[in-house]
Amino acid sequence: MKKREVFIIAILCLSLWFNFTTLNKVEEQRKQIDYSISLLNQLNNQLTHTSNQMNQIAVEKEWIQSTNFSLVSKESREDRMVVRGEFTFLELKANQKPTIFYREKDTTEWTKEVLDSLGGLNYAVVVTLSPEKHYEYQISAEGDISKGSTVLTIPQKIYGFPEKKLDISISPVKNSSTLSAQVYVGFAPAPIEAMTPVKVSIQIENEGKLTRTIPLTLKSGLNSEFSGTWEQNKQEMSSNTEFLIVTEFKNGVITKEKTNTIIHEGNRASQRIISEEKEVISGS
Repeated sequence: MKKREVFIIAILCLSLWFNFTTLNKVEEQRKQIDYSISLLNQLNNQLTHTSNQMNQIAVEKEWIQSTNFSLVSKESREDRMVVRGEFTFLELKANQKPTIFYREKDTTEWTKEVLDSLGGLNYAVVVTLSPEKHYEYQISAEGDISKGSTVLTIPQKIYGFPEKKLDISISPVKNSSTLSAQVYVGFAPAPIEAMTPVKVSIQIENEGKLTRTIPLTLKSGLNSEFSGTWEQNKQEMSSNTEFLIVTEFKNGVITKEKTNTIIHEGNRASQRIISEEKEVISGS
């Protein structure tokens, strides 16, 4: 075979190899493009789904134009608070019956009550709640076309024990192994007179053991403000020290709440916020 023919064959083989390699790269690029298109389609579907959910929530909010909960004081007692809910709807079909489903938070069983008509698109319902518990509710309208709202919360400040503010200040006494402490507890107005706080004390626990009880003095009866001061040895307080607020109400109910006040090195108190751990330890 002549050199010229060998050269031509070599050129043809090289060309075939180059074309094959190029086709493989093109095929890989095509697959990558197809994969990218698939990801874009998935993202578009997710965005569409999210948009539909947001539109549905917007429709639900428009469907219920206004909501108002209030306490029926004359019918409420310390262990059963009567709450009235009023709702105004944007529209209701002739055969739709608006209904409220409510339950204690973190439970599964719903209580159902049909709303009473106040005329037009205004409806109301009366429910009985326990002051120490949190409740959530959902509104629905059953008929040929059913509607339902998202799950919402009944404001506990309407029917629950009065909200409070706690402030504990602890500082070392100069040239001493003693700590000086001041505490302030202020209550919001009680929903009913029977739930007005009359006695407040602070219990100090170390490693779960009660070490001291400090009764607080009523500063202002109108605003239910209590305060107190005490001194304590530094060694009696640590990061394991816990403060509990014990409150006795006018109706004889006594509650005990843990705080998340933390004692750091240097014996300074911080994070002066009431926790949600509340225990009713006695009743009237």
